This record gives sequence, C-alpha cells and structure tokens, in this order.
Amino acid sequence: GFGMDVTAQKAAERQVRENDAKFRALFEGTSAGVVLIDVATDTILDCNAAVLALLGCDRADVVGQPAARFRAPEQPGGVPTPVALELAEQH
Repeated sequence: GFGMDVTAQKAAERQVRENDAKFRALFEGTSAGVVLIDVATDTILDCNAAVLALLGCDRADVVGQPAARFRAPEQPGGVPTPVALELAEQH
C-alpha cells in the first residue's frame, strides 16, 4: 500500500475553515452594509443583514440581482455613479 502524509493537507483545510469562519463573523457581525458583487457580471452574490435592513427586503430580493438595480444615480459630492465606478476600476 501507499503511505501518504496528509498532515499539510489537513492543516490547509483547517486554515480554510478558520478563515471562512472569520470572514463570516466579520461579514455578518458588522453594522456596515456589505455586498459581494461578481464584477464580471455585476451580479450580487451575497449581502449581510445590515444591507437587508437598509433596503427593507429579504436576501432573496437582493442576491442574484444586478448590482446596478440598487446603486444611487450619484455618489457623495455629486459624481455620477458610472463615472465613480470607472474611476475606481482604474485604481
């Protein structure tokens, strides 16, 4: 038979689980609204409870929707949102 040392693989898997738990705690625990967007398709992948409270809707109403549906037409300072997004992509 083959004897394989899987110690490194087990450690990596444990680290992934720990990182995921930390991310989830931060994502759900913050009072700030957080939205995860697939930038290639501009689709909302997930959002936290703060976003749902702000929008007054359920997760099913947000996840899978185009992010553009929820964007303000202008950003603070009067900058049109499409311009602000284009500038952000350049940096």
